Formats: sequence, C-alpha cells, structure tokens
Amino acid sequence: MWTLPEAPEIVVSFGTLLAGCAAIWGAYSAHRGIDTWKTQRVWDTNRDLSQRALLCLTKRRKAFRGVRHPFMSAGEMVAAYGEYNSLDEQKSYEAQTAAYGIRWEALQNARSEFDAILMEAEVLWDENLAALEQRVASIEAKLRINLELELRELDPRKRHQISPSIDPNRRMEVYGLPNDDADNEYTVEFNALAEPFKRRLDKHV
Repeated sequence: MWTLPEAPEIVVSFGTLLAGCAAIWGAYSAHRGIDTWKTQRVWDTNRDLSQRALLCLTKRRKAFRGVRHPFMSAGEMVAAYGEYNSLDEQKSYEAQTAAYGIRWEALQNARSEFDAILMEAEVLWDENLAALEQRVASIEAKLRINLELELRELDPRKRHQISPSIDPNRRMEVYGLPNDDADNEYTVEFNALAEPFKRRLDKHV
C-alpha cells in the first residue's frame, strides 16, 4: 500500500504515460490520415483522367463514323459552304468538299483533345500508351488519304486527270456505317486504346 506522499508522484507518472501514449496514437492516426488522403487523391486523379480520356475517345469514334457516313444532307452542305445548288455540278462538289472538311475537323479536334490527356496519363502511370494511339491514328490517316482521293475523283474539273489505277475498293473505306469491315478494324484498335483507361476507372468506381 502506497503512503500518501507517494501517491501523487505515481499518479503524475501514470498521467504522463497516458499523455505519451495519446501523443503516439495521435501521430500514428495523423500519419494514417495523410496516407489515406494521398491514396484518395491518387484514386480521384486516376478516375478523373480516365473519365476524360474515355469521353474524348467516344467523341473521336463518333467523329470517325461521322466522316464515313455515306449520307450528306443539303443542310449540312449549306451550313459548311453557305450555299448548295444541286443543278450546279461544281458548286455542289465544292459544298460537299466543305462539308467533309467540317466532318474531318471534328475528328481532328477530338484527337487533339485526347493527345493532351494521353501525355498526362503516360507521365502519371509510366505506361506507353502512344503505341496504341498510333494504331488508331494510322487508320484515321488512311481514311484521310482515301477521302482526298475520292474527292479528287469527284471534282468535275479534274475527272479526266484521274489515274485508272486507283484502288476500286477505296469507296468501301471512305463510305460506311458502324460494324462494316473498316469500322470493325477501327473498333478493335479503339478498344485496345480505351482498355487501360477503363481498367483504372473500374478500379476506382
């Protein structure tokens, strides 16, 4: 049994011990809190980046299909060129060319928007995504070449200059609807490019 003079000293020592334990626990909790906050920030960044990338890719695929869509209304040509006269062959061609220019610009804008996100993803994730993007871009470049050849052939002023050696299958590449051969080829590469972003988004939903 402690004597009265000893009791206060023990109580003080016990209180100091409790205070020390509380300080250690507080430091541990703060460290855990910081780690949790950092992890949450990483998750939020990855989720936001993946969402933006997938949105841009969706716009890009829609624009690709828009370029290839075989139907072009008079309204679309008027909006692009300012006028459209089906009886004037040259004016009609120029209006069509202008409309294709607008379609292609939408694809280019979507690609440029995605390129910025792609660079950010490669830096954050240390993953080579450019190779996947280049396979998608190569199909778009092929479409661009075929479209330019097609429009050149349609030009009323230059028809007599067109070489007969032009690939007769070109129009199948230029004009088409979802799920045809050219679209399916694009979709395969598109899905491969989208997969890393979908994977990270699924982890953080």
